[in-house]
Amino acid sequence: MSFYSGFIIYSNSLEKNALFLKPEFKLDLVLNYSHETAFKSFEQGKNTARDVNLEWLIRIAGTKQIFQALELTKPIEKMPCLFLSERPFKAPKTIVIPEKTVLKDLWEKQKNFFHWNGSKEALELDLIEQRALMF
Repeated sequence: MSFYSGFIIYSNSLEKNALFLKPEFKLDLVLNYSHETAFKSFEQGKNTARDVNLEWLIRIAGTKQIFQALELTKPIEKMPCLFLSERPFKAPKTIVIPEKTVLKDLWEKQKNFFHWNGSKEALELDLIEQRALMF
């Protein structure tokens, strides 16, 4: 079971945020963007799984969960996402969280995140709480 259906993390340096890729914390999809690529992508309205840096995912991630997600080709712009960055970044349906933020901090910010997402039926709050406490 995924931690959160349709949960996406954008990061230009996800190696620094490896905790998000731990086996017990599965994601549906992780995208690795440079800031420049991210800006261009959002400006042009592009936000699809085809924009994923495949080599990076294979090298860093290596889980079936993520490989299955790579088969997606439809736009995923309506899916919630976080952008991990030290740099101010404004884009549709995106929340900026500092790169050094850990899961525990994310849990502290959950009210904002879930209010923004507005998808109560998809939430697994108890699971999030348990995993937040792990860190």
